[in-house]
Amino acid sequence: FAGIKIKKEKLTIDPLLPRRWKRVIFSLTWRGDIVKFELTNSTVKVRVNSRHKKKVNKKKIDLGIFNKMVQIKTNRTYTFKRDKIKERKEVFY
Repeated sequence: FAGIKIKKEKLTIDPLLPRRWKRVIFSLTWRGDIVKFELTNSTVKVRVNSRHKKKVNKKKIDLGIFNKMVQIKTNRTYTFKRDKIKERKEVFY
């Protein structure tokens, strides 16, 4: 959904939304933590809310974003921008 896949036990994000969609916002549970996404075709905004509330328990999560592996900390919001917008032909059924 929305370009989110699991590859080699890592969550990867490479959004490819229909042209009429400006953005999509949703959450999912990944390894016990809530991951919140706000996606457009050119940006990924992500926040991982850890189930642990103490700062001592902040952990790092590995994500693939736009085909690059990044490491983010929990309980922070990150925004990533695509270097080049994908050109594609839309297929209708």
